[in-house]
Amino acid sequence: MKKNFKRFPKLLILFLVICFSGCQKDDVIEPSKVPILNELSVFKIEKSINPDIIKNKGLSAKLVTLTSNINSNDSVLNRSVSFSEYGFTVDTEVANYIEFGNYHSYTFPLERDIDNGLMENLLLSLEDDGSYEAFL
Repeated sequence: MKKNFKRFPKLLILFLVICFSGCQKDDVIEPSKVPILNELSVFKIEKSINPDIIKNKGLSAKLVTLTSNINSNDSVLNRSVSFSEYGFTVDTEVANYIEFGNYHSYTFPLERDIDNGLMENLLLSLEDDGSYEAFL
C-alpha cells in the first residue's frame, strides 16, 4: 500500500505535465485587422424583374458579345438569351442587382441545355472602365 502512495506524486506530476504541455495559445485577432463596416458602407441589393438592359449600354453590349446568334441589341430584351456555343440559356427577365458605392453587378439565373443538377448563375460585374466582366 505504501508503495502505491509513493507512485502517486510521480503519476500526478506526469499527468499534469502531459495535460499542460499539449496546450497552445489561442489565436488572437488584432482589432486593427478586422474589417469594419460602418454606416457609410451600405450595400443595395434588389431583385429586379425585367431589368432595363437596353438602357445600360455596357450590360447589353456584354450580353451581345457573349453570344454568337444575337445580332442586335433588341434581342437581349427577350425573356431568355440562348448561348448555344456554351450550352446554356440565361433568363434575362429576372436579375439580382447589387450596388456598393460606384460598383454594381447583375446576377442572372441560367439553365444548362443538359441538366447537371447544379444551380448556376451568370454574374456580370462592372469594371473600372465601364465594361462588364462575365463569370459563371
